[in-house]
Amino acid sequence: MASASHAGAPYAAFLSLPGVSGGGSDSGRDVKLPANLATGAGLERAEGVAKVAFDLARQVLADHEKWEQDKAKEEVARRERKALLQVPDTSGSASSGRAPEAAARPTQATLWLNFPDGRKTPLNLEVSQSAFDVYAKIFEGLQDKERQFFSTITGPRDGGPRVDKKLDDGSFSMDLKSLGVQAGKQYDVKISQGRG
Repeated sequence: MASASHAGAPYAAFLSLPGVSGGGSDSGRDVKLPANLATGAGLERAEGVAKVAFDLARQVLADHEKWEQDKAKEEVARRERKALLQVPDTSGSASSGRAPEAAARPTQATLWLNFPDGRKTPLNLEVSQSAFDVYAKIFEGLQDKERQFFSTITGPRDGGPRVDKKLDDGSFSMDLKSLGVQAGKQYDVKISQGRG
């Protein structure tokens, strides 16, 4: 290997390499290229392959950009839907401080849903309905549906056999009458949520 320390000949090592036929090499040893390479026959095919590869790469990049735009739109829509879930339901019969009729029918009991945010909402249910129906109505009325919640039925408000029952997996299949809830009476449902 030649040293590049010669000030006038930094490329001296390369000059001693064999040259291509007709390249004017001083070494006298010429390298002969195969006939098909010398004419460039394979270059057109290589150029076509490269063009196809670049077109495919452009298509992949365009598809990825479209996917990212669709994903961004979906994320915006998801945030809007989540924000809508935070809006309180004003179509229900929210309490305005007055007592409702005791029960709409003699086979119903009124359950006052006391939400963690201070809202009190009356719910008239048949005593033959399940405790899971109460649980579903509670979930429907919660503002923060992401956090776990607990609920307990107590009452009746105007006296009678006392009910103090936590709603949990074991009580979901029971009807309200089996929990001790009586038709025509009013009960409180205390709802609490853990800190999130």
